[in-house]
Amino acid sequence: LLPAVGYGRIAMKPNVAALRGGRIGFADGSEAGYDAVIHATGYRAEFPFLAPEIFDPAGDLDTLYRRMVSLAHPQLIFAGLVQPIGPTIPLVEIQGKWIAALLSGAMTLPSASAMLAEAEAHAAARRAQWLDAPRYALEVDFRSYAGKMRADMKAGAAGN
Repeated sequence: LLPAVGYGRIAMKPNVAALRGGRIGFADGSEAGYDAVIHATGYRAEFPFLAPEIFDPAGDLDTLYRRMVSLAHPQLIFAGLVQPIGPTIPLVEIQGKWIAALLSGAMTLPSASAMLAEAEAHAAARRAQWLDAPRYALEVDFRSYAGKMRADMKAGAAGN
């Protein structure tokens, strides 16, 4: 995307105000003709198969230890519920190995208070680094997050 924007093949425009046949009117008053409109609505985490009292993404995303383990229900573990700065699939593979280490007994979880402290610290760092907005609730940095999970598995005990 960025190279295409840089070379002028993709135009960045403000909000769409009106669709007029083959032309589009924008919120800044400009108008232009385009071949296609890509309507990106974003991503909303929803789990209709889980009762909200078990896990409610609207308020519980910031309470997941290592972005995976529910503090209220430690046997509820999510994989792939991240939006990394970096590649997604290799990160989910590391999550899978982390979960396997936990479930096999090769690794243990820290105390409930330590897990809460880690989740709170991650949420505060995320809000400071990106924005305090729902769009960034799943954001992680690939390198630091993967490094923590690898260190957990190597130590045989998850840490902070």
